[in-house]
Amino acid sequence: MKRTKQGTKNEMSNKKKVAIIVQRYGEEINGGAEKHAAMIAKHLSSIYAITILTSCATNYQTWEPTLPSGTSIENNIEIIRFTHPPKKPRKLISKIRRKYSGETLVNKIFSFLQRPNWFRQLCKKYISTEADGQTWLAYQGPAMYELLPYLEQHKNTYQAFIFFTYLYYPTVMGLPIVANKSILIPTLHNEVAAYYPNIKNLFEQANIIFFNTTAELNFAEQLYNINEAKKEIVAVGIDEVDTNVDITVLYKYNIDSKYILYVGRIEADKGTNDIEQMFLQFIKKNDTQIKLVLVGKKPAAVLNNNNIIYTDYVTEYDKTQIIKQCLALVVPSKYESLSLVLLEAFKCKKPTIVNAACTVLLNHVTESGGGWAYQNYAQFETAVLELLHTNIGTIKGSNGFAYVNKNYSWATVIDKYCTAIESIATNN
Repeated sequence: MKRTKQGTKNEMSNKKKVAIIVQRYGEEINGGAEKHAAMIAKHLSSIYAITILTSCATNYQTWEPTLPSGTSIENNIEIIRFTHPPKKPRKLISKIRRKYSGETLVNKIFSFLQRPNWFRQLCKKYISTEADGQTWLAYQGPAMYELLPYLEQHKNTYQAFIFFTYLYYPTVMGLPIVANKSILIPTLHNEVAAYYPNIKNLFEQANIIFFNTTAELNFAEQLYNINEAKKEIVAVGIDEVDTNVDITVLYKYNIDSKYILYVGRIEADKGTNDIEQMFLQFIKKNDTQIKLVLVGKKPAAVLNNNNIIYTDYVTEYDKTQIIKQCLALVVPSKYESLSLVLLEAFKCKKPTIVNAACTVLLNHVTESGGGWAYQNYAQFETAVLELLHTNIGTIKGSNGFAYVNKNYSWATVIDKYCTAIESIATNN
């Protein structure tokens, strides 16, 4: 691997070394798990010598290696990027996924017959195996093959290995190599992959597991045999936000009226198509100039409507200013293990409108009193009308602020990480 250098290397000699393994890393990455990893790295770096082990990709849909491989220093944190091929074509991924998950006709017959050995021998080529699970992981990417020997060679270099996200090759293939020193932050969702055998093995091999929410923990306990001593609720802390409001940021993005806001990946899997359609229905039905602003990488195909604004990528400063000045944040995803942006909105005293189909989001809103949860258009419409014509948004925003201050303190979070790391160091 080529070695590059950016900035000045931090003085690590007197600090214990901790590795954080995550599929993507960088300021331009706006995925929730990736941002979570960056936040933890930043706050742990004052205590430990942090090394990020990651891919060369910025786009998770293609895993195209666009960043240079090798070692660099950014913001006083060491980053090692491993080479990997791009993501395989969708048809190949779908084919191996169907075989591994037992969805093919041969696998269904095999299961129906209670998996007899004669059938296995007869149809060996078509029966799912552990190797299919590894192929599925490699195909969907990022297949950082060089990471595995690196972990093998550096088992004793690091006091602990923190793995982010259960779904990808670096975690599923890498964690077993250093299982006795591992901390897994799974960001688990109720999706097909959660039921795969190699994922079950991952959860049962991890030394310590930090879940973001009680809902995520409860779901994991339904699927896996997790040692009671290994699991804990540890999310993130939310940084303080100043009270400064910079209206010029809105001018930059042509935001010239009241607006509700979405922040994150703009794609169907995150529910943005649904929220766009509900919003268009709302403005057609109600005489209002309210706008929907979507902050995130602008997709190739966008709706051509004057009431919908796509900002594309924005700086952290601009993002915070746009949150501060919105009526409410909308989180339409059905699959969230935490939702950092919801907590950031609460920190800015802004209410949220969330998809009730997501238990994590529903719990945030119910426990905090900081917003609305919708199951259909009528409930979405009611929330927006209350925002426009009552002061309940201010009240709910204050409730959210109190909730995040009580439950998401950096001091508590980092203390739990340090306790886990020191326990690993003691036992190894």
